[in-house]
Amino acid sequence: MVITAGYGDKLETIFQGNIDEMMSDKKGTDWITTIKAKDGIHAIQNGYTSLTVASGTKKEDLIKNVIADMPNLIAGVLGSPAESEKSSKRSEVLVGNSAGIITAQTDGKAFIDNEEMHILSRDEVLTSPQVLLIGEENPLLSTPKRRETFIDVPVLFYPQARAGELCELRSIVKLYNGGYKIIGFIHDITISQSLSGNATTMLQLDAGSGALIYKDRK
Repeated sequence: MVITAGYGDKLETIFQGNIDEMMSDKKGTDWITTIKAKDGIHAIQNGYTSLTVASGTKKEDLIKNVIADMPNLIAGVLGSPAESEKSSKRSEVLVGNSAGIITAQTDGKAFIDNEEMHILSRDEVLTSPQVLLIGEENPLLSTPKRRETFIDVPVLFYPQARAGELCELRSIVKLYNGGYKIIGFIHDITISQSLSGNATTMLQLDAGSGALIYKDRK
């Protein structure tokens, strides 16, 4: 399932994944179909690895082999959690669910976005053609809200948002101003030729990562 949205003729892929559940209900004279889909769920559920890893194998090569066992998934940016010289001092056998093996090998620092797996530490961000400037090019809809180590920032619909990329917050609440890593987002939009509605994006930013390191897309 692929969903594209945007402004005018410039459409962005805001979701690409697999349908997990679908149901239809009748309301009055209308039938309403609800689709629940998840990014990479097919790969997570069906990826299976049976791999013998030789002593001295680079962890990055190991991880690439495991990702190759996950259907409909490709390797994205593999940052420092995947860059140690060796996977182990001795040979080992990895058998089981591929997603579980990736989680164990990267200490849970892997994520999937549009069926592409990235592995980043907390202080690493993906490079992007242009840094998102919040508060200037993309006005805030209300004051940012801090919760634990995260900041929720409501803006007008921003289909270019990608998990792992950098954004710059410039708010009248100067306490929050600075660069942040996007760790999630929620789009709330009505896509219809007959109905009008609001189109907003809630950006979820990591407020505790400190200095950020750029990781280039290959």
